[in-house]
Amino acid sequence: MRKRILFLFLILSALGGVVVFAFRDRLVARPAGRVLSVPDGDIEIAWFNTTTAYAAWERFVIGINRAARANSDLSIDDSRAFLEQTTGIPEVVISWKNRPGKMRIRWYKQTSEMNSRQWIDALAERNPPPLAIIGGGSSDRARDLASDLNARRQWRGPRPLFLITTATANEVGEGSERAKLTQIYPERSFRFCFTNEQMARAVVDFVWHKPELRPSGAPSKQKNDDPPVIFPVEWKDDPYSIDLSEKFRQAVKTKTAGRFEQPFISHPPYSVGLFDRANRAEAEYAMYILAEAPTLPSQRSLLILPTSTAPARRFLRALTGESPLIGRNLVAINGDAISINDVYRDGALLWNMRDLSIPLVFFAHQNPIDWDDQLRAPAGTDDVLLYTELMRVVLAAVRPDDGDLVRDADRLQRNIRSQTLISFDEDGNRREGSEYVVYLKPDIGEMGRINPRADLEVWTRTLGGDWKRVKETQPLQAPYPSRKARRLAGDPP
Repeated sequence: MRKRILFLFLILSALGGVVVFAFRDRLVARPAGRVLSVPDGDIEIAWFNTTTAYAAWERFVIGINRAARANSDLSIDDSRAFLEQTTGIPEVVISWKNRPGKMRIRWYKQTSEMNSRQWIDALAERNPPPLAIIGGGSSDRARDLASDLNARRQWRGPRPLFLITTATANEVGEGSERAKLTQIYPERSFRFCFTNEQMARAVVDFVWHKPELRPSGAPSKQKNDDPPVIFPVEWKDDPYSIDLSEKFRQAVKTKTAGRFEQPFISHPPYSVGLFDRANRAEAEYAMYILAEAPTLPSQRSLLILPTSTAPARRFLRALTGESPLIGRNLVAINGDAISINDVYRDGALLWNMRDLSIPLVFFAHQNPIDWDDQLRAPAGTDDVLLYTELMRVVLAAVRPDDGDLVRDADRLQRNIRSQTLISFDEDGNRREGSEYVVYLKPDIGEMGRINPRADLEVWTRTLGGDWKRVKETQPLQAPYPSRKARRLAGDPP
């Protein structure tokens, strides 16, 4: 009896396998790989990002709508922007009143089964290819995407442009392989964010602009005081970190005419660590800073911290855990890897002011607190405003004043070069213009008590202008874990 049951089980298993193999296309969602066709007379802009980038896509769609609303001749169809099927290709369609042709903006999701190179190969075989590919949310992803685009030479039409969003590294790679990011895919790359070099100059200029932040050495009886001390860190597994650290040191050298001390430069081999505890290399350099940093009342050192939120938070916590008042003699600077969402929207959970009492200055590509009825606090607005500006340029370039819809990337390139909304240099980098920095100022009382709040200020300047503070924001609060903890801390319940 058991043998019959076993035999019957094997037969049913085999039949099941045959059925699954025969109907696999219906039973299992096909992996992404089929690019959508482009109807006659229409054009396509491809948006490359990972399958988990739903928040970024949502913000990008908001940017598209904001850019289109400025032109009454445009209409937006975003009914297919958010699909129920994760394997589907979301799409936003822009059309012009009483004019033929539509622009289709589509999200091609990168997965382990369909990476950027495979999507590029598939798009290159389609007629017509996309006019442009929007991507490069980080320097390493932009480097890989630019390399894949440059490697693909055969297209059924002009090669698409590469519109870089927030990848900021001036150069990527090591040794003889080091190259300018916008020259990996030369003459067809345009960067809509500011570069590490531009960010470093702006942040350093602001730090020297504010007397309470300006680094200084010990007073001297001679004409010049001792030079300030800087402590640079760069994580070796992050090309953004390496490039930005170098650009910060160059900016400090220019600002001080070369008069600064740099006792040591740390190269943590990796940026992986626990949520609230530095890895071994980070902890060792934190202890070195505490041993070497001048601590007289008139002395202030500069901590160059070019990394993302998690390593930066761990590193600052390692410093303040050993010396809670080190923020009186140390100021930290970052590029755009830390955002206002990290310290303001999510600050109560991630950026406890009692643990991280060091003043911090970081960069924003657009105004991060430009809230209105559509963009509400406390989420930052800089990403949406960057996408809005990018799409304004694209809309002006794909259909200029003559009314004809641009259908080849060569003409689109010329139109982007000639438009006046954003100016690009010969390498495709955005020229300097309106810049923003965020200044997070911990509240350290006269008796050395670190209060559970911080002032958050946003400052801006135009090219060649002075720094001006943007509108007021509510202070950043750090909550206590319980009512008992508040009583023990001496605060009202």
